[in-house]
Amino acid sequence: MNSLSRRGTYCFRTVIFLVLLCMAGRAVFAADPVTGSTDAMPSTATFDLASYNGKKLLLFFYSLDDPRCREAVQLMNELYTIRREYNFDIAGISINPDRAGEVQRYNQHSGIAFPVYCDYNRLLYARFKMTGSIGFYLFNRQGKWLATKLGSYTPQEASLTDNWRAFASGYLKFGYIPADEPVLGIKPPLPPFKGKTLSGSILDIKELYPVKPCVVVIFSPKCSHCEDELTFLNSLYTAGDLKEKFEIAAISTLERQVTADFITSHKFTFPVIVDEEKKILHLFPSYTGSIPLSYVVDRKGSVISLHRGFDDYARNLYVMELKKLAGLLNTPLLSKNGYSGEKTCVICHEKEAVQWKLTKHVDAFLSLVRKGEEDNESCVSCHVTGLGSPGGYTLADKKYSRRLEGVQCESCHGAGYTSCSAFTRSKPVKIKTAEWQKTCTSCHTEKESLNFVFASRFPRVLHANVPDFSKMSRQERMKFVRAYREKKDLFDNPARYMGAESCRNCHEKEYRHWQTTVHAGVYKTRKAETAPSEKLFRYNTGAGSAGGYPEPGLEGVQCEACHGPGEKHIANPEAKGQGYIVALSDECSSCVVEQICRRCHSSSDDPKFDFQKELEQVRHK
Repeated sequence: MNSLSRRGTYCFRTVIFLVLLCMAGRAVFAADPVTGSTDAMPSTATFDLASYNGKKLLLFFYSLDDPRCREAVQLMNELYTIRREYNFDIAGISINPDRAGEVQRYNQHSGIAFPVYCDYNRLLYARFKMTGSIGFYLFNRQGKWLATKLGSYTPQEASLTDNWRAFASGYLKFGYIPADEPVLGIKPPLPPFKGKTLSGSILDIKELYPVKPCVVVIFSPKCSHCEDELTFLNSLYTAGDLKEKFEIAAISTLERQVTADFITSHKFTFPVIVDEEKKILHLFPSYTGSIPLSYVVDRKGSVISLHRGFDDYARNLYVMELKKLAGLLNTPLLSKNGYSGEKTCVICHEKEAVQWKLTKHVDAFLSLVRKGEEDNESCVSCHVTGLGSPGGYTLADKKYSRRLEGVQCESCHGAGYTSCSAFTRSKPVKIKTAEWQKTCTSCHTEKESLNFVFASRFPRVLHANVPDFSKMSRQERMKFVRAYREKKDLFDNPARYMGAESCRNCHEKEYRHWQTTVHAGVYKTRKAETAPSEKLFRYNTGAGSAGGYPEPGLEGVQCEACHGPGEKHIANPEAKGQGYIVALSDECSSCVVEQICRRCHSSSDDPKFDFQKELEQVRHK
């Protein structure tokens, strides 16, 4: 079958599957709720996909008889605790139609809190073309199918938890990084493997990469993107500056004959292993079934970069990465009339990239995804790179723009073709602090950024301020990042806390409303009485800060817990702006308010917290 035929068959099957899923999205199925928690009881006795519109949905199918059911359920419980923070939801479908009582007992014993429906006639199972006994389907906010992950296609040797978590994170954007992906300066070792090639020899990867840097490609002969990638890599492998400077090791996911026909037809000469049973592929934590998946490996066996999928953008990345490893002249391959993206910059500027990844600039776009505002142009401009500029981010072409999500290098330094001295062959222009301030405050305005004080924030994004990670493990580095990104002083206001009684004279109406909320008396609860010292800020105001709790009169979550310490405001009530009290009016962006709320109501501390619902209870009417 030729390439066009393969693509046509794939497209036809995909269309049929999408039609079935769209039909499912409009239908209400007779599936009664069977759940282990009253908190998770659905509002209807039937499952209706449309009722979940507005959030991405993970629809989890499971059978009590599957040996990996418990592992899958534990992962779903874990994801359920963070669902509101990342703007998705979870529903379960039990495919044990005649064992409702047993299912309910299992759910209670397993601590399942998400709603579970019993698919009595297996209508959902049949409609979604489900196979096996565990798996999940992902839908976007409009109820359209995104992806499917089935236990029957998850290698038994692989960790189902890690495999499914990595797959789901790619769509739900909760930031999971598999162990074989480079992170914060750590270049993990390539999983060791060996196997019989199509030519009959044994390929041991540990004997290959010490001689030359390698590209390890996981592919399918029936994948058009895989075909394009292998064809491109083979062109580098056989001609030009990189000829004989690196090796390619390819691993096919399909049977031997199909693979052999594909390799022969393209006249590829690099070694190819067939791993139809996924005995080798389960060694790669990033392999979740999506292909092509490729690793660029240095002569020490360390993974320098990982590529998911293949497009024109990846071509320049491969050339630059391989030339660097081969010690060849490596002129930056940048867009000549647009933005090149941080993946291009990081090849030459590794240390700067590590420092950048400590900042919240990296996750700027994901913060919009979590709020469901990634298509809101008024929000997007300060969360992406180059919006409105030639070759910059554009809402009209999401595929192209994916490389420019987040506040990247070129957001601050300008498009690479004008700012990269190695590309322009000119001396870089030194930018003064006042110019940096103008750049920063164009996005970090008083309205959109919580009490932004340039003098205290700017040092945190300077590339020279890279901490010493040399003695930190991967886990320690990830923990450091979380701590580094969390602001110790949420309000950047070096003032004393004064207590709610000091606010009452001018804000009597708001004071009386505050007294009716749970915030006022939360310090009296059992949780508050037994809270460790580092958690006292959740139940009291200004804990550990000047004038704050345990000073008398600061018990409970008072005005200053949300608006910042009031000393400067009380002394000068007419003064406005950053560095004073934080005004949270009805017009205030909810994403700004949520920063304050999530400091106490994090996913780990308060997994049931529903921001939008609770905000209405505490807003001063």
